[in-house]
Amino acid sequence: DTKILGTEYSDAIIKSGNSALGDLFDTTCNASDANGDVPSMKAPLITNQDGRSQGQAHEAAWDAYMTGCVFNALCNRILESKNRFSADLTLDDLLHESSDGMLREWIGLNKIYMHVSLYTIDLESSSGP
Repeated sequence: DTKILGTEYSDAIIKSGNSALGDLFDTTCNASDANGDVPSMKAPLITNQDGRSQGQAHEAAWDAYMTGCVFNALCNRILESKNRFSADLTLDDLLHESSDGMLREWIGLNKIYMHVSLYTIDLESSSGP
């Protein structure tokens, strides 16, 4: 869940901003700050079938594209901060070769944000939210 990655696992720059998908996309994939800290990736421009305009938020395909870009960018930002203290680990290594414990600690494996709840829902918890 990109909202959980942004609000609970990411760095101070991301945590201090808006966690809406469109804002996370703009922050992590399009904009850059004065220090060069953002973005961690530049998303390729995708146009609509008319070839003249980009997708709009809340269109299924555009939201899916933004979600994938934000997930990739946030995971890479988290890895960059963690790799300062340990061996270089790639996103592919993290997702396919690391333990579930590391995935839970670093990127919140099996946690979901529900806007109707005050809490992040942990799908592996036996004690509730």
